[in-house]
Amino acid sequence: MLRVPSKAPSLPAPPQWISCPIWDRLQPAILNPVASLLVLAAFFGIALPAVPALAVDYTWSGGTAGGLWDTSATNWTGASGLPWDTANGPTNTATFNVTSGSAVVSDLVTANRLTFAPTSSGTFTLSGGTIALGGGTSAQILNLLPSGTTVSTASTLTIASTITSATNFFIGGYGTTILSASNSLAGTVTIGSGSSAVNNPTVILNNNNALAGASAVSLRGGGLNSNAGQTLQLGNGVTISGVTLSATAGTSRVALRVASGGTGTWDGNIAGNGNLYGDGLLTIGTGTTTSAVYGSLRGGGTGIMNSVITALNKTDGGTWIINSTGTYTGTPGISSGVIQVASIANTGLASPIGSGTAISVGKTDGNGLSGFGTFGLLRVVSSTGGASNRSFTVVSSTFAGG
Repeated sequence: MLRVPSKAPSLPAPPQWISCPIWDRLQPAILNPVASLLVLAAFFGIALPAVPALAVDYTWSGGTAGGLWDTSATNWTGASGLPWDTANGPTNTATFNVTSGSAVVSDLVTANRLTFAPTSSGTFTLSGGTIALGGGTSAQILNLLPSGTTVSTASTLTIASTITSATNFFIGGYGTTILSASNSLAGTVTIGSGSSAVNNPTVILNNNNALAGASAVSLRGGGLNSNAGQTLQLGNGVTISGVTLSATAGTSRVALRVASGGTGTWDGNIAGNGNLYGDGLLTIGTGTTTSAVYGSLRGGGTGIMNSVITALNKTDGGTWIINSTGTYTGTPGISSGVIQVASIANTGLASPIGSGTAISVGKTDGNGLSGFGTFGLLRVVSSTGGASNRSFTVVSSTFAGG
């Protein structure tokens, strides 16, 4: 028969250690291996390198209207909500996966990446405060498509909070990202990856200083959809100065544009093979710079070109007025719409359309095919008249004058 004792046997009392100041300081390190290194280093005066912060993905849980993003509000994913992690903030990702709504930044918050991943098409706005991006390897803003949807359902993310970044900056996804504040950036701002049609965002600049501090903007095409491509749009009345725009179209269209009825000015160098869209009134250069422009002039609005041109290809309707003079020797092409200049000049002399020997005008269907569609027109507006010995090539079976 098993007999159970009436009470548990008592354990022997722990040994009574002799009090010793050195032992009192070393004992925690011996009994706690995790703390050993720190305690011993402190005891012997050894400086240890900082432990790298661990990146964490935080998902917004602050509702859809005016929730606070600061260092104390519990508006991030957790059993009962979590505050934004200030210690590891520079490496964390802030994800907003609500369909629509807004959040208010009331402190300086730091993150590595900001992602808008709506559950369906919608709009979301961040306002107030300052968001310091790029505490990790690079600063990123991603505006993603709702899961299982097409590009026609892309959403809009408006950032009215000030963005600061001390590193190169990337904006990706397929939605529209609007930068409305005066920001403080650095290096190159890259829009889109050029790897697929679902990474062709539209970025709208609604502030003259939206790109302040950046040295360049890179639009990278290469999507699968011929009508897709990264677009950098100037908000109505916005002027961007001192930033180089580099456009690489690939198989997609990439563009700098102004919305229909709006006005905007890009006063900086432009290079690459992208398109300049004058749907509204787009002005390139202020007349005080010597920036070079290369690319296609498109759109149904009016463009004013004050910068020196190194190549010219006019497509789509609308009128581009060229006020600068250049000496490029290539053949300018005008397949649709109007190019307006004050003079042409003879071969070898600087003019608004270069100093080459030939000028090409012709019909097009809007996709580069000659023979039908609208007809390109070179308009020379001069109060004193003038002449040129340059030759004209008409790419059409018939000539429709005008």
